[in-house]
Amino acid sequence: MASLCRPAAPVGARLYVIGGYDARRNSSAAVFVLRGTRWNRGPSLPIVVNHPGAAALGSDVYVAGGFTPEGATGRTFVLRTGGQCREVAPMRRARGALSLLALDGRLYAIGGRDGSREVGVTEVYDPATGRWHDTAPMPSPRNHTGGYVDGAMGCVAGGRTPATSAAIDCLDPATSTWHSDWVLPVAPSGAAAALLGGVTIVAGGEPADESHIVGVIQESRLGVWTEIPMLVPRHGTAYAPFRGRLWACGGATAPGFHAVATCTSIGA
Repeated sequence: MASLCRPAAPVGARLYVIGGYDARRNSSAAVFVLRGTRWNRGPSLPIVVNHPGAAALGSDVYVAGGFTPEGATGRTFVLRTGGQCREVAPMRRARGALSLLALDGRLYAIGGRDGSREVGVTEVYDPATGRWHDTAPMPSPRNHTGGYVDGAMGCVAGGRTPATSAAIDCLDPATSTWHSDWVLPVAPSGAAAALLGGVTIVAGGEPADESHIVGVIQESRLGVWTEIPMLVPRHGTAYAPFRGRLWACGGATAPGFHAVATCTSIGA
């Protein structure tokens, strides 16, 4: 399952890894599902796509946006536990390399680019109405962010504009306001990110010029950042909190495109 730039989403005892590039640098429609210690194929997407966003709402996994051979897309799909894949309303804006986060029963599409421009407007999908609507735009629009949930807020770490960013910006859906109070010691794009046990974790990535891999895990405890070596340094991983740890599957162990199949997990 060597892959790059594909997202992951956990549902109960299952971890879904979706789309992305395969080892031959082809965009993929494949869905892989980890249950226990075994990977199985899930229902394929109707399109091949790299750099989509993915998030779980209840027992459903949503996949939105990404890049197809024709360019950026706004198409959105839902994968049901029973094995069905259904298309729902598209985002209002085509975008790839976005972060898709689940907050309070809704999906938030944050950042990304439409091919040549950053997409700053955040969109919200409500499964009850089946519609997307706009909410507060990002303070610093960028793509290739590491998205994660911090309590009631949706956060994105790092990214590129195309310059590499060290910012962490968090959206409070209750007030439709952004908070930009944190800065990473090392600026990454294409990093994995999560909040585990009160510890903010940002792992790996690369600078926007793709000159090297950011080979450290950046951790913030009580506002104090530390850095430790990453077991398998890489960028563009499929990542998600799963089984109490941050799982990172696939990605590239060298700058640019060097897809691998390695899965590792990180604890707080």
